[in-house]
Amino acid sequence: MKFCDRCYMIDCDCEYDNNPVRSEWSWVSDDSDTNTEWNQVFAFYRNKEIMLEVSVKDADVDTNVVKDNLRGWILYDLSEVPERFHADSCIFRKWYELEDRKGEKVKGELMLAMWWGTQADEAFPEAISGGLVDASARICSKAYLQPRLWYLRVHVIEAQDLIPSDQTISPEVYMKFFLGHQALRTRLSTRKSIHPIWNEEFMFVATEPFEKPLIVSVEDRVAPDKDEVLGRCVIPLQYVDRRLGHRAIKSRWFNLQKYDMSEGKMTKQAKFASRIHMRICLEGGYHVLDESPHYSTALRPTAKQLWKKSIGILEFGILSVLNIETICSGNIMNCWFHD
Repeated sequence: MKFCDRCYMIDCDCEYDNNPVRSEWSWVSDDSDTNTEWNQVFAFYRNKEIMLEVSVKDADVDTNVVKDNLRGWILYDLSEVPERFHADSCIFRKWYELEDRKGEKVKGELMLAMWWGTQADEAFPEAISGGLVDASARICSKAYLQPRLWYLRVHVIEAQDLIPSDQTISPEVYMKFFLGHQALRTRLSTRKSIHPIWNEEFMFVATEPFEKPLIVSVEDRVAPDKDEVLGRCVIPLQYVDRRLGHRAIKSRWFNLQKYDMSEGKMTKQAKFASRIHMRICLEGGYHVLDESPHYSTALRPTAKQLWKKSIGILEFGILSVLNIETICSGNIMNCWFHD
């Protein structure tokens, strides 16, 4: 807030649907160039009211009592307030000139940011309530956004130019795949050579934003209880083809990196030319079942391009709960609500 006068204690009142709320006190003085800052959030019910009143008043320095001396106010038309559905969307701030009750401009400006949000908004837990809940209630809402799930299809075709440690023995090669906590493996190749063939297919569940890569390990069964890693490959899923229909996906060759058993990490060697032949894609035409089929609430495919057009947006909030079981840890009572 930009305001200059002699030394005063200032507070800011907001009133909407006969539910007034008041900010904390703040000093403002004519002797300095500093601006008054509150940085507070007010939360109101959304109803048929179309105007919001924001007023700035004086307070008595000794008693901290609000006087009737109005320094200025703003009457804002709520039809111009934007919607904010996502927490990462921008909040626009704007300076508003103060007026008196007659509508004439007075000295001072007030910066406000107004938006229609939900209880999942990151500003809601610390907002000053305007008729929403009892002021003594300690409610902290949090949104748990379900990530978008994809099926990852991996078709293993063959490998070439593998280099086992003992080249006098025909290798018995198989492959392992790791994606997060998921792990699958192929059978031992029927071709016991350095050019094994599998022609097997696997399915994984990948989660956006694809932070975990697909790790491929080629290993040789040198003894009943001993395996040798011939090479490994790390494939970031951000660069994997996404298929929405039934179009054919081209196969690719992936170079293997030599795995150092002693140090437990991969090393790059210029002469190491082993590679694997695979066909990999993210399937967007399917719905990944993440709940019981009997209680499934959505069967839309993963790819948004295949979704049917929505007919509207439904918003709901929990106003009160009775006889709910809580979990107490020390002096803290925790409650969770799951839709």
